[in-house]
Amino acid sequence: MPEPVAAKRTWASPTTRHRATFRAISHHPQAWAARLIRRQRGVAAAVEVPQSASEILRRLSELPISTWTYGYDHVSVRHLGPMAQDFAAAFGLGDSDRRIDMLDANGVLMVAVQELTRRVAELERRLENLGVTGETPRSADSPVAERV
Repeated sequence: MPEPVAAKRTWASPTTRHRATFRAISHHPQAWAARLIRRQRGVAAAVEVPQSASEILRRLSELPISTWTYGYDHVSVRHLGPMAQDFAAAFGLGDSDRRIDMLDANGVLMVAVQELTRRVAELERRLENLGVTGETPRSADSPVAERV
C-alpha cells in the first residue's frame, strides 16, 4: 500500500499565512517562551551596533540592495531593498534576521540623511572659503576636478 502524500499548501494571502502561523504558535506549549527568549536576545549578538553616524552611513553604503518577488505576488510585482539577513548582519538591530523592523530601517535612514546633510554643509562651507560659488557656469563635459 503506498504511503499517503502530504498535500501541497498554497497560501491564499499573507493574512491566511499569518493566521496559520499564529495558530501553530498559540497551540504549542513552549512556542511563546521561545519567541520571548529570541526577542530578548536580539539578532546577531556578535555584530556590534554602530555608535556613530559616519559608521552607520559606511555600513549602509556597503549594504547590498536586491530586487525580488514574493511567492504570493504576481510575477510582475517587484520589490527593491536589502535582504533582512544582510541588514541584521550589518547593523545588529531587531529581533529577527527574517524581517526588517520598520522602526530600525527608518532610524538607520534618518541618521544617514543627517550625516549626509552635515557633510554637504561642510563641503559648501569649504567651497565658500575657497571663493567658489555654485553660480559660475561650467561646461557639462569638464572633469570634476576642474569644477572644484
